[in-house]
Amino acid sequence: MVRYKEKGRSGVSNKIFFGFLFTVLTLYVICLLIPLVWGLYTSFKSPNDWMINEVWPSLNITFENYVSAFSSMYVQVGQTYFYTHHLLMNSFFYALGSAIVGGFVTCITAYMVAKFNYKFSKIVYAVVVITMTIPIIGNLPSMIEITTKIGLFDKMWGMWIVNGAWYGMFFLVFHATFRSVAGDYAEAASVDGASNFVVLFEIMIPLVKNTLAMAILLGFIGYWNDYQTPMIFLQSRPTIAFGMYLLSTDPRVPFETVRITGGMLTILPILIIFLFAKNKVMGNLTLGGIKG
Repeated sequence: MVRYKEKGRSGVSNKIFFGFLFTVLTLYVICLLIPLVWGLYTSFKSPNDWMINEVWPSLNITFENYVSAFSSMYVQVGQTYFYTHHLLMNSFFYALGSAIVGGFVTCITAYMVAKFNYKFSKIVYAVVVITMTIPIIGNLPSMIEITTKIGLFDKMWGMWIVNGAWYGMFFLVFHATFRSVAGDYAEAASVDGASNFVVLFEIMIPLVKNTLAMAILLGFIGYWNDYQTPMIFLQSRPTIAFGMYLLSTDPRVPFETVRITGGMLTILPILIIFLFAKNKVMGNLTLGGIKG
């Protein structure tokens, strides 16, 4: 009887906990969606409707804000003007290249640390943990000096290399994922004569492809929204985030609705990419078992 009572109390406690957790997460999601929904319907409001009511949507839908935002967003570099379509193209190449290089470098480094038990592997893991816990302040001037001297400054491929860092949260994610993968896969391939490169690229990386896709997608979103790094290190190839920053501070833009619409233009591509990729990225992140 005592055991049944303990199980009953444990079941009630779990229901209360998960109910509370579900409520908190639901409120959190709602708080994230409210600004997005508000910005979406505000982008279709005319300036007159905005001055009458800034909060609630209007029945008079107009696309003038999108036309104004698309034509008003530009970046001047010397005598050259980069307009919205140029900014979008630069952002796409910058974010995609940085995300792919960073994702693969982090994945390969985590694989070597997780599957090869050497003293240097422990040092690399310790460096990752230390860099995540101790803030690095004042390294921007040295980064500018180093990238300039080695020829990476103000080059798109140079920014891919600079952003291809192997440390960070995704290193821990890949490390835990590779640790959970059974060593029988690599051993079976080694018996058949496969080299370490074959094991890595034909066996291990396909096993964590969903985790790698998630890392690339989230990295793409982060680099797409980054305006400070391209503003400093990629001055001749400005991105859409930097253009949005200039648009938000430009006194020549007369209406707030145009600035809000510029923000919607900025986030629209990553929303489309996420909607198309979410099913594949949110699939099973681990695989187990050996067939036959």
